[in-house]
Parts: sequence; structure tokens; C-alpha cells
Amino acid sequence: MKELILTIDDAPSPLFSDVLDYLVGKGICAIIFVRGDFVAGHEQELADAIKKGFIIGNHSYSHPHFDKLSAKAAREEIVRADKIVDDIYRLSGRERGLKYFRFPYGVGGTPETEGANQNVLAELGYSAPRFASRRDWYWDIPLLYDWQTDATVLVVHDKEPNVRLGLFQYIIEEAEKQRFSFCDRNELYKKLL
Repeated sequence: MKELILTIDDAPSPLFSDVLDYLVGKGICAIIFVRGDFVAGHEQELADAIKKGFIIGNHSYSHPHFDKLSAKAAREEIVRADKIVDDIYRLSGRERGLKYFRFPYGVGGTPETEGANQNVLAELGYSAPRFASRRDWYWDIPLLYDWQTDATVLVVHDKEPNVRLGLFQYIIEEAEKQRFSFCDRNELYKKLL
């Protein structure tokens, strides 16, 4: 059985607590990449997620296209959201060990700014993930068949309509039907350390 690391982008949505309850009920842990501008009012939910073994990552403050930002604006996006994630960890009473960042839209900048953006992440102590291939932006269930040989990361998005309509849950359940398993808290930390 192929094991997947679940990552969730664009959190927290208004239905984030439903997502968290669903995953906890299934014994699945994830890396949750938060948008800084979505966090207000969800700080305690995110702190509770940390206490349950989830890792909170930085997905920028306002989810811009980094290939359209200056190096200065990109730094501000990263640093502003980084401070918010630090505050969530303080609220949880847990140390923020591993620091992960995922660029919105999978683009780290222009050829001129990408190096500077990577330097900002290194300066702030962000880790490069230690897992293999990842496929972003796909909601196509047939794509899971392609993952039987090389995928280790499943990216889903915490969007209110996806949760309300059951698409988020359907993707998880379909992956399980295809004989994939998801990391629990201990497995997630072992894979990332």
C-alpha cells in the first residue's frame, strides 16, 4: 500500500473545523498551508490542530502570483504570514519545529526574483521537504491511478464549496479505495524529520 502525505492549501476556510474533525476521525494528519489573510478568527482552531499533530505551514499572506511581485513585496508576503504562523504556534503552547512554505500557484518568482525568495525562506529557517514528487492543482480522481508508482504527496484545497459539497472528503476516500494510506501523526513526523 502506497503511503501519502496529505497537504492542504488555502486554509482555513469557514468550514475548516469540519475538515479537521473529518481528518482526526480518520486518523489522518496533514501539513496545513495557511493563507495569512484567512487566519483571523481561526487562531484557536489552528492551535488545536497543532495540538492534534498537524503541522501549520506558510502559504503567503494574500496568495499572490510570486512571478508578478518584486523581491521586496515577496519578502513582505512571506514574513507577514510567517509571523502569523509563529503566533498560532505560541497560542498552541507547542514549539514550531519544522517550517514549511508552499508558493501559491506553484511558482516561486521570476527568474530575477526566485533566488531572492529562496534566500528569504532560508533566512527565516524554512526547510526543504524531504519527500519525492508532488502533484499540485489536480482534483481529477483518475490521476490517482498515475500515482501508484511515484507520488508521496497529495495536495488538496480547503475551499468552502469543496468541503460543503463533499469533494474534499471524496478525494480522501477515493485515494483510500485505490489502496493508498495516509500518514498518521507519528508517521508524518518520522517522514519529515
